Amino acid sequence: HQQGGYGSDAYGGGDEFESEPAPEESEEAASRDELDNCVGPILQHVDTVVKGLRRVVPQRRALVGVLRGLWDSLGADALKFVEEDLRQRSSWRLRLMATGAVDKISTAIVGAIRDALGHDVKEKDFEPPMPVRKLTDFIEGTASDSVSVF
Repeated sequence: HQQGGYGSDAYGGGDEFESEPAPEESEEAASRDELDNCVGPILQHVDTVVKGLRRVVPQRRALVGVLRGLWDSLGADALKFVEEDLRQRSSWRLRLMATGAVDKISTAIVGAIRDALGHDVKEKDFEPPMPVRKLTDFIEGTASDSVSVF
């Protein structure tokens, strides 16, 4: 039995009846890839910063304070981008990309906070900073005045 040959998939089956993915699926996969390419370097930077901070900030609560400050700063940058994008009446896709990036960064920082505090973590440690909340509210459409246009 031959695998990977012409007319077969990895399981030895023919591919003559396989269809192309739906355009929506292709667009969604492309958007995910674009988001991963955009956020990847930022997540690497966050990881580098977290590792460096662990070496120089031995107090766990102080480390969490710095991580929350980083989270706030990155969220504020994304919120500023979305506000500017709205003023220019650009694409909704870019705003969704910014929000997706903040979601991934938030997950990374929450993980770093969890790692730093272990069993001493409190629910308030995971509460997103104001810019991240505003951005999330805006994208979810739960607050009409979350992002000011003017």
